[in-house]
Amino acid sequence: MYRIKDYAKDIKSIRTIAFIISFLLSSSVLCHASDLTTSSSSKYYVAVEGDDNNPGTLDQPFASWQKGIDVAEPGDTIFIRGGTYYADPEINDRLGAHIDKKNGTKDSMICLFAYPGETPLLDASTLTNTTRQNLALYIDESDYWHIKGLQVRGVSQQGRTGWIAGILIQNGSNNVIEHCTAFENEGIGIQIREDSEDNLLLNCDAYLNYDPSSNINGGNADGFQVCYIPYRQGAPRENILRGCRSWKNSDDGYDLWGNEGRVIFDRCWAFRNGTHRGDGYGFKMGKTSEPREEGIYRRILTHCIGAENLTWNFNNSESDALVKIYNCTAYRSKNFSGFDLTQDGHIMSGEIKNSISYHNLASDKLGNEILDEYNDWNLPEVTVTDDDFVSLDVNLLNAERKADGSLPEINYLKPKAGSDLVDAGMDVGLEYYGTAPDLGAIESDFATGAIDLDLNKDKIKVFPNPSDSKRINVDLGNMESSQTAAIDIYDCNGKTVYQKKNIDASYGNQRFISLDLSGLDSGIYILRYRNEFISQSCKLVMTN
Repeated sequence: MYRIKDYAKDIKSIRTIAFIISFLLSSSVLCHASDLTTSSSSKYYVAVEGDDNNPGTLDQPFASWQKGIDVAEPGDTIFIRGGTYYADPEINDRLGAHIDKKNGTKDSMICLFAYPGETPLLDASTLTNTTRQNLALYIDESDYWHIKGLQVRGVSQQGRTGWIAGILIQNGSNNVIEHCTAFENEGIGIQIREDSEDNLLLNCDAYLNYDPSSNINGGNADGFQVCYIPYRQGAPRENILRGCRSWKNSDDGYDLWGNEGRVIFDRCWAFRNGTHRGDGYGFKMGKTSEPREEGIYRRILTHCIGAENLTWNFNNSESDALVKIYNCTAYRSKNFSGFDLTQDGHIMSGEIKNSISYHNLASDKLGNEILDEYNDWNLPEVTVTDDDFVSLDVNLLNAERKADGSLPEINYLKPKAGSDLVDAGMDVGLEYYGTAPDLGAIESDFATGAIDLDLNKDKIKVFPNPSDSKRINVDLGNMESSQTAAIDIYDCNGKTVYQKKNIDASYGNQRFISLDLSGLDSGIYILRYRNEFISQSCKLVMTN
């Protein structure tokens, strides 16, 4: 189960953040609230052919998303069966579904999930309100919800100029929106605003959203917007976007206008935004008005791609905030530069490292307050050409996601074997193959230099697993010999709960490592073995 606030506090480095999330998303151990519900928790079902007078069972489902939302209590799960659901204007003429001041808890989130293997779609084109903001799914002053696998479309302005959205979190915290899609709305795809913090947008898509009524045709339809978050000194309100994609929206890919909090983008893609006369930024990091605070980074971007957007791929947009940009790629902006951190006299301060800016129309503008190193433009031994990449086909970015909702494995902007982009970066705390990180957002899966990384080697084995005792054994199998190995164990919030360092795992020495885990409670954990050559992880279940 996610508790976003604790997650952010417990994980101290970007390296650990990237590892925990990438492992959780690539395995079956992602800890949803539904995995931790007690026997008293209820499950409700909604189906197109259902009836809201039914009891909400699998055989007698409800008909509307709203009915499931209304009856759910902390720890409950609402499963929405596949099919198209239409907003009912006779019940609510501006909201397709409304989570209204209803909270789960940190230990018992309320789950609103697509039924496994099915795709439910809420079509909000039937909403008729002409005076207020129309929304398909509105999370209103509500905390600790986990929403997964849902799609929304068709929210219209009904002739009214203004802000509308497919999904909106307003004044809500500790929510997870996972593998959800907002498309073909006459406004923003997915939005977080005002006094909202510790929310996670995970593996979500927003595309083909178009605003026909603003003063600038297409001007208020971003894919994602995290905006108007108020300033809090010393501890900015934080929201995270991870594994999200935004494309062919009439305005920007990601817009942080008026956000005085912290936003973390990890492995997010923005491409071909600005389809009409909207601004067409990939990542718009402003506007901000409050002064910087020393050591507090309010914008963090790792492994992100901005490609073929109308104007800038990455832009500060009147923000002076501290920023970290690591392993990002800006490619082929149509009118301006890949990176501009100096717009309208506002200059960002911070760091940009291991990044690529290639084939953009204009030169980058970083200002004089950015520490930029190990990027393609300041490494004399690196010259970027088309031949450095496996593919430059931007259409690969909207390839079908994996079954678990995570991003597809693609070759777009991925360095080829032999490219001088491979292993050309510096260690900034992110996971990488080889002797050093590659430049850019997509890490190659081969190494250079003395290290031969064999991805087909046997993985570590843990026994007994599940374990009902306090001691387990780790079998290293054919892992490379090492005298400086380490083992870390994390709980499902990403908190490190056990560490063993300086393990001599050289050939001829111990290949089985015994661990005393008497301090761990029953639950699901992630065990990670690492040395100077490789990192391997596995699921660990304690049942004592």
